[in-house]
Amino acid sequence: MFSGTVLSQVSLSYSAGYGTNDLEDLRDVMKYKLDIINRIAPGSVITDDFASPIIHTLEVSYLYQAEEFGVQISILNTTGTITHPETSMWKDSPEKYSLKGLRLGTLYRHPLAEVQLTSKYKLLILGELSPGVTISSLKYTGAVPLNNGLDITDASTSKVSISILPMAAARLHFTEKFGVQAAAGYDFSFGGKLDDAYRTKINWSGLRARLGVFYVL
Repeated sequence: MFSGTVLSQVSLSYSAGYGTNDLEDLRDVMKYKLDIINRIAPGSVITDDFASPIIHTLEVSYLYQAEEFGVQISILNTTGTITHPETSMWKDSPEKYSLKGLRLGTLYRHPLAEVQLTSKYKLLILGELSPGVTISSLKYTGAVPLNNGLDITDASTSKVSISILPMAAARLHFTEKFGVQAAAGYDFSFGGKLDDAYRTKINWSGLRARLGVFYVL
């Protein structure tokens, strides 16, 4: 990806990163369930509250002259868990929401600046935009019987939401073909509303930051 060497290249990259989320609807549902569960199994508590996920991203891109186009696949998982006290008959069977997200996106990356650090190392500053979709799979398992009509029993559901992810990125080349990259931005998520009594929305919107490696074929 050095200027003046070749007109087109294909690169592969892997990044791991951190992402916040806006899963307040799911957190509210879990708090509501906790209130009901504590009437049956007093002392139950929330131990996992849909923490910010570690996000793994694979990318294949094609560089033509200075412009870069590609596809991205990201995996982001998180959980919500209610555990029961040792004195409860359900102590070994927590109530659990398992939320898995698969983001499929296209990619456009544009160079903003480049800095020749040494005769060997070059730093590229880039702007990137990745529109895509996030396929979310939510599975709920629970042992405590909740007979209130509003409750989701053991079940799973899937929803698709629209995602727009702008980021600022940097690439440091150790060689002409290999280096490290970093990026930060914000993922805007739209849609993802469930067909439950709560009208719950799976909203992955949040900050994104990642660090990884790339290799030019």
